[in-house]
Amino acid sequence: MEQRKNIYLIFKEAVNNAVKYSDTDKLEITSSNFKKNLVLEIRDFGKGYDAKLVTPGNGLKNMQHRAKELGGTLNIHAEQNIGTTIVLNVPI
Repeated sequence: MEQRKNIYLIFKEAVNNAVKYSDTDKLEITSSNFKKNLVLEIRDFGKGYDAKLVTPGNGLKNMQHRAKELGGTLNIHAEQNIGTTIVLNVPI
């Protein structure tokens, strides 16, 4: 149950951040089961950001912490004027 809750909260935060900050009209969400891992990808096609210039807030820190609690990884890739992609990879 705790695993499900953490996955849901990471997903919710990623979607909320995309809606709130990306200024995009499109989100692409995919999930798959690869080698007994859940791979969840949330991609926006918005304004992106320069990771070197942005200090991660509590939302991003919480997402990273939850992924670590799950024994997984959370990768965030952002490019200005291209968008942001968040990939959660956790064992199931």
